[in-house]
Amino acid sequence: MRFLVFLQRVMIIICCTDCQIKKADDSTNFMSYDECSSSSYCYLNGVLNVTQVNHVRMGHLLGEDGKCINVSIPKKLIKQIEKYGPMKMQIEGRVFPGSEWDETIKTLEVNGRRVGVSQCGDFYVFVE
Repeated sequence: MRFLVFLQRVMIIICCTDCQIKKADDSTNFMSYDECSSSSYCYLNGVLNVTQVNHVRMGHLLGEDGKCINVSIPKKLIKQIEKYGPMKMQIEGRVFPGSEWDETIKTLEVNGRRVGVSQCGDFYVFVE
């Protein structure tokens, strides 16, 4: 897997090439916050809500262990949650660091989707 990282004054752009999407099934073992934070790909179960982070709407998942995780989700899912309210969901995605950003960085762009600086937890999960 290769990552192209372009540093700008207030934005980092990451383009993921050769990424493979995995699908959870009934036998999937969902991960805790700690397991997910040390993994490159994670499977989570919890209540997903939408919040505004640095002018970017993104998800916050309250995991079964009671810890909050930042989640970058597609616009279609954001609109659905805003319309119907928080939803219990099973999600999966690539893990990216969230709290190690330089203070001048306000947003991040991954595969064309803007992501805000982490507001809960030390990482975020990018959901396709």
